[in-house]
Amino acid sequence: MAETEIEYLFRSRLARLAASPLSRIYGLLACRGYRHSVHVGLPVISIGNIHVGGVGKTSLVAAVAREFVKNGLAPGIASRGYRGSRSAAGALVPPRGRASEFGDEPVELKTLLGDTVPISIGRDRLTAARRLLGHCRVILLDDGFQHRRLHRDLDIVLLPAGSVPERERLLPLGRLRETPASLERADAVVVVGSEKKSNLFETTRRAWASFLPKKVFFARRVLAGVQPYPGTVDPIPLLARRVVLFSGIGNPDGFAEMVRDAGAVIAQDIRFPDHHFYTETDITSIAETVRRGNALAVTTAKDAARLEYRPLPFPTAVLRTSLEAPEFLEWLRRGIEDLLERSGRPILVPKR
Repeated sequence: MAETEIEYLFRSRLARLAASPLSRIYGLLACRGYRHSVHVGLPVISIGNIHVGGVGKTSLVAAVAREFVKNGLAPGIASRGYRGSRSAAGALVPPRGRASEFGDEPVELKTLLGDTVPISIGRDRLTAARRLLGHCRVILLDDGFQHRRLHRDLDIVLLPAGSVPERERLLPLGRLRETPASLERADAVVVVGSEKKSNLFETTRRAWASFLPKKVFFARRVLAGVQPYPGTVDPIPLLARRVVLFSGIGNPDGFAEMVRDAGAVIAQDIRFPDHHFYTETDITSIAETVRRGNALAVTTAKDAARLEYRPLPFPTAVLRTSLEAPEFLEWLRRGIEDLLERSGRPILVPKR
C-alpha cells in the first residue's frame, strides 16, 4: 500500500539510520555511468524516471509512439521486459504475446500500438535496440535513464506532480533511483498529474527548480476508456456502480482516484505488489469479494496483460488511461525531424 505523507514524516528514525548506508551505496551504483556509450546508428530517445514506478512512463511511451507513427517517423521500442522469461535472451514481442514471457509493460504497449510499432525486449538494452535495426527509424528506449551504455540523443524524465525533492529519499529508504541532481542529464522533464492536479504543475516546477533542465512540460493523465475483460460480460458504466478494484501497479492511489472520478463507488480496493502475476488463489479470493459485494470488478490494462487472457469467473472492466501532452509531443516531434534532416537520414516508414 502506498505510503502516506504522515507515515513518511514519522517513519522510524532507527530504520532510517539502519538503511542509510544501503541508500548511499545504491545512489553511487545508480550514478555510475559508462565512459563510452555505444551508438546504434539510429536516433534514440530515452523515456524514464528517477522514481520507482507508477509515474506514467508506459503511457508516455505510447503517446510518443502514436505521435511518431502519425507523422511518418516509424518508431520502435526497446524495453527490458521486466519479469519476462525471455528477457535474458531477448526477442521481438509478437501480437498477443504473453506477459510471463515478454513482461507486462511491453505486452501492454503491443496491445495499444499493434503491428505499427515493433517492440524489442532484452535485459541488455544495447542488444534490444540493435534488434530493431531495419524495422524502424527512431528508437524509444523505455525506462532507459539509468542505462547509459546505450547512447541516446534525448533523455526525457517524468516527475510526479506534487512531489517535493526535500521529502524524497534514495532506495531503500524512499522511491528515488537517483538523486535529484541526476536531472542535470535530462534534456526535458515531463511533470505528470491528473486533471485535478494540474494546479500542482507550477508548484512542482518551483520545488524542483534548481535541478530542472530548461524544457519542462505538463502531461495530464486522463481516462481513455473502459472495456470488458475478454470473455466477461459487457461491464455496466461505472457511474454510480459499486466496484471492487484489484491491481498490482506502482501507483494504486492514482488508479483508485481515476475510478472514483468516473463516478464509481469503491466497495473494496485489493492491492498486490507491482508487476504481480495472479495465482488461482488470488482469483478465487477476488471472486469471493466481488460476489459478497454484488459488485463489478475493475482492473488496469497492465494487470489485464498479466492475466494473459485467463478466463475470470466474475464480470470485469479494464480501465485504460492515457497522457495528454500536446506541447511536449510537438516539441519532441520537431526535434527528431530536425535531427533526421541534419543527419541526412530520410524520414520514411521502413518496410516491415
